[in-house]
Parts: sequence; C-alpha cells; structure tokens
Amino acid sequence: MKPILRKILPPAAMLAVAALLFGAALLRNRQPQEPVSRTELSLNTVVTVTLYDGQDESLLDRLKEFLQENGVESAIIDLGGNVLCIGGRPDGSPFRIGVRRPFSDASDSMVILEVDGRSVVTSGVYERYFEEDGVLYHHLLDPETGYPCDSGLLSVTILSDSSAQGDALSTACFVLGLEKGMELAVSVGVEAIFIDENYELHFTPGFSTPYTLPE
Repeated sequence: MKPILRKILPPAAMLAVAALLFGAALLRNRQPQEPVSRTELSLNTVVTVTLYDGQDESLLDRLKEFLQENGVESAIIDLGGNVLCIGGRPDGSPFRIGVRRPFSDASDSMVILEVDGRSVVTSGVYERYFEEDGVLYHHLLDPETGYPCDSGLLSVTILSDSSAQGDALSTACFVLGLEKGMELAVSVGVEAIFIDENYELHFTPGFSTPYTLPE
C-alpha cells in the first residue's frame, strides 16, 4: 500500500526559524571521532555536514569511471535531470541530449545539444511541485526565506566535465537568478542555458556546444 503524501505548507514562523539555523556562514569545523579522511562541519546543534575525500565526485562520475575502466567507450548514464555521457555514439557522432521545455512532456525539448563525453545537468521548477491558491510551490528553495525561490527562472542547465559540479552549479545559478547566475557560470568556466519565465533562452557568452532549436 502506497503512503499518502499530504502537501502542507509549514507556518511562516516555522520557516523563519528554520532559515536562521542554516547557511554557509554558520558552518564550523569539528574534529571527527576517528581518524578518517573526512572533514566534519557543524551547521547547528542538530545538523552536521560530513565531507569525505573524493566528495567532489558524484555517483554518476564514479559510475562513469567504473565503466571506462571496464572498457566502455560509448554510453549515456541518465538519472533524469542528470545526464553523463561516455564518449559519443558508436559511429563517432555526438549524443543528442534535449533540454526539456518546462511543464511539457519529457520528449518536448527547447534545445537539443550535441554532447560528447560531458555532463548535462538541469535544475528546474517543473519536476517536483504543487499548486495551492494559485501559487506554485517547488523544491528549489530560497535559503534566506525557506520558501521556493522566485528568481524569474524556470530552469538552468549546466554543461561541464563533472556531474557533481553541474549538480551544484545548476541549483546555485537558479537561486541567484539570470544575471548573477550567468556571472557565476562564466567565472567557473562552464557553459549554461537559462530558461526564464517567458520561456526565453539565455546562453552563456561564447557558448560553443553545438545545438539545434526544434521547430
């Protein structure tokens, strides 16, 4: 029997208190109990963040390494919004990866990228959300308010060599909004595609990955 999921908005006072308990400025170093290759950061009295050596690699990055070590030269590892390519197609052409049109069918793409051996990660408001009283509540939260972020964007897609990097940057750029998010992507040296609330596409300057726009 499937559990019943109830969509309940927490009281504003609860969100205000929660927002005070989180944030990078609150992180403090802690000494781990046993000598292992890790760093512990205390966020507050109830939350501890543990960083292990190699934490910069995601499951997809490690899976890619494993497959390559075992002779795989062409593959797509797809976890929905996170796609990682090993090489290109067996015939030598690049894989074609679509950037989904928000709130449309998964096969409806606004951009089709030609990708060879890279990561494509998208953060968007249309995967996990619900509506109440005409307001859309999604899972990308504003760290200052605790409410879903209203940055004027529907999605951000990051193209890079690392799935872990793309995962972190796609969310960060979304929260920052178009202008500051674009600046962050450029400063880190990745390519990005922003889709705003008017369904307009914005590419980082010098975007070099080949792509097509479906009619």
